[in-house]
Amino acid sequence: MYTDATRALQTISLDGHQYYFIAHDYNSNYIFTEPIKDVKDAMLVEAFQKVFETLEDCGMKPTLNITNNQAVKPIKTGRPGHQPIQQIRSGLFSGPIC
Repeated sequence: MYTDATRALQTISLDGHQYYFIAHDYNSNYIFTEPIKDVKDAMLVEAFQKVFETLEDCGMKPTLNITNNQAVKPIKTGRPGHQPIQQIRSGLFSGPIC
């Protein structure tokens, strides 16, 4: 799974969202977009958890997360009671790991 957050959009939605949390699940080739209000750790962890729970409901359990945002540590530690996910922070990642 690869995750990132967008830069601030020019306008704020009626719900107060100005960013998107983007996640691409490599195995299913599905792209998730979760609207978020800010890019603080708590909001990014919440969006990640939502995406991860959706994947678990479909019978998938990602074990690797490649991210280009600042929430690597909070995502890794913010899921108590769950199996740890290997985190890689990469600003230059442009393709699948082989």
